[in-house]
Amino acid sequence: MELDKEFNKLKELSVEMERDDITLDDSVKKYYEACDIIEKCVKELSEVKGKVTVLRSKIDNMIEENFD
Repeated sequence: MELDKEFNKLKELSVEMERDDITLDDSVKKYYEACDIIEKCVKELSEVKGKVTVLRSKIDNMIEENFD
């Protein structure tokens, strides 16, 4: 998943939901679509955070080994 594309889609949905001529049904559908995208983004960000944490730990260990 590309987060930038998902964030752009959220912006589009937000703009569409703010339109004066949107029906309640369409607004609710877009709201649920946005919720699904947010859920996927949070999951992806959590996975990326885990990977960064592991890499940071490895780098810290390498620094400690080389300077001890």
